[in-house]
Formats: sequence, C-alpha cells, structure tokens
Amino acid sequence: AIAHATALIVALMIDPDAAQRSRSQGSEAPSSSAVPTASDEARPRSTGPRRAATSAPSTGVPPRKPQEQARQTRIRFRAGLLAALDVGTLPSAAPGGGVSVSLLSGASSIRAEAIRWARSSTTITHTDPSMGGQFDLLSVSLAGCPGLGLGRFEMGLCAEAELDWLKGTGTGIDIPDHKTFRWLSVGAGGVADVRLGSGLRMNAQVDLLVPLARSKFVLEGVAESGGEVHRPGPAAGRAGVGFGYVF
Repeated sequence: AIAHATALIVALMIDPDAAQRSRSQGSEAPSSSAVPTASDEARPRSTGPRRAATSAPSTGVPPRKPQEQARQTRIRFRAGLLAALDVGTLPSAAPGGGVSVSLLSGASSIRAEAIRWARSSTTITHTDPSMGGQFDLLSVSLAGCPGLGLGRFEMGLCAEAELDWLKGTGTGIDIPDHKTFRWLSVGAGGVADVRLGSGLRMNAQVDLLVPLARSKFVLEGVAESGGEVHRPGPAAGRAGVGFGYVF
C-alpha cells in the first residue's frame, strides 16, 4: 500500500492531469443497462404499424332467435271456422260452413274438418207435376299437409280422406221418400296460411275428391228417367277460406 501511494504521488508530479483523465474515462464507460440482453434480442420487433383486430366476416343471415326456433319445433293446436263451396256432390253448387281443428308442427299440419252444406234441390225432367228431391250433405274429413314456411306465409300439399252423409227427401209425391247414403272419398289438394298476428291465422284451401261409391236416389213408381233424381258426380271440387287461432 505504501508502494502504491508512493507511485501515485510520483505520477502526479510527472503528469498532474493523469488522475483527471482516469476519472473521465471511468464515467464514459457504458452502463450495463444500455447493453442489449439475450432476451431483448429474442423478442420480435414490429416492422410496421399495429393493425386493429378484425371480426369474422358476416354471412348476411341473422341467427334465429330462440323463440323462433321453439315455434318451429313444438307441436301447436289451431281451431277455427271455415266457409266453403262444393261443386259435384250435390245437384248444384252449394255453399257450406263448418269447423276446423289442426295439429301444427312447423309449416306442416294434420287437419280435421266437419262441414254442413246448404240444402240443394232438383227435379226429374218431364214430370208434371214436378217430382224430385231435396238433399242435405254432411262431410267429415281428415288431411295431412306437409308444408314449407316463407316468412309470414306457409304453403302445403295435402292428402285427404272424407266420409260423406247424404240425406235425400222426395218431393212432388204423395208419400215423401227418405233415404240416406254414406260413402268414402279420397283426394288431394293444397293449402296456404298467413299469420295475421297474435296467433290469428287466415287460410285458403282447394281440394279434389273422388268418391269410392256413387249411390243413386230414385223415386219408386216414376217412369221418367227411371225415377232417378240425383247421383253424385265422379269427382267433387272444393274451395274454402277460414280463420283460426293458434294456441
């Protein structure tokens, strides 16, 4: 230590500025914090401006609401009233009215209807006084209608079976003759529904039915036309409009 101190004094005597340079060189040495570390070199550097996160592109089709999905899958019940027109079963075109009940699943339905048709009359040609008959028809039908929904509208094609009761009463004869006929008809048709809001529905339907039996109503003892008053046609056309409520 004494030798080191003696050497330092000698150096100062020879070059008084050596100590100042030594201190300034020590202060100019780079600090350890400025030296890049291995972790800094391994960290990726951004080469451009940071991009904002983008969401997935939209498909343009809004997702179905849970209420709509539930409506499409659950079984619902509809009841309503129906006004219809028959051509081909009775002697002349006849209006009718009845009730309709349906089970609905999506746009498809199973429909049951009962319709009472207006009384229709006819006479046998060339009879004097006129002889003929009056006819009352009641029909009960069951139809299955797979369908397709288009917004507020639903459309379907139907396969149908119908049971008919026809009661005939002879007219223009001394003793009225009463006869009742029953037969089964099968056919096909179409139905269209529109939702009016709050469960209210309006529907329109058309059907073509073919009777599996065609009984004749005949007056006994009448020679003209063999006494035949009426016989249902080989096919019957139906059209109807109704209103119902969906529960």
